[in-house]
Amino acid sequence: MHFMSIMINAYILFTIEIIIHNFLCSAFIISLFKI
Repeated sequence: MHFMSIMINAYILFTIEIIIHNFLCSAFIISLFKI
């Protein structure tokens, strides 16, 4: 059970990291187009 919670936490952190990375990439691309 403990191993399961570790895997779930890792998956959540990984998902959040992907969302933040995508958000930063889109913000960077948008700022390039605004110049």
